[in-house]
Amino acid sequence: MICYYRQKQADNRRVNGQFDDTLQLCAMQRMMQALGAYGFLGLVRGHEHFLQYIPRAVRSLRGIVGKIEDLKPLTSLLDDLGSSDQSV
Repeated sequence: MICYYRQKQADNRRVNGQFDDTLQLCAMQRMMQALGAYGFLGLVRGHEHFLQYIPRAVRSLRGIVGKIEDLKPLTSLLDDLGSSDQSV
């Protein structure tokens, strides 16, 4: 879909240089939403099997955040969480 969108932009001579940045921010927001859902479902609702997905989601979030220059402090925090994800 991304390639299709970029091609349509190029075809219409409307290339948006901020597209990749916006896409990364959307991915970050979606991953944080998923993490919140896993925590809520696992800890509040008692569906503990959702907790197994938290370490993987934190790693995915770390990968997304690592591509966003202005979020280096969050990258460091996620690195710290990642080193202790065996406790989840």
